[in-house]
Amino acid sequence: MIPQKTVEPVREGSEGLGDPSKDSGAGP
Repeated sequence: MIPQKTVEPVREGSEGLGDPSKDSGAGP
């Protein structure tokens, strides 16, 4: 999921790897 972090930070944020501030509703 490292390459996706650069492509889709929203997906990573859902798991707590990206920016939680961007996707405040993407995570569980």
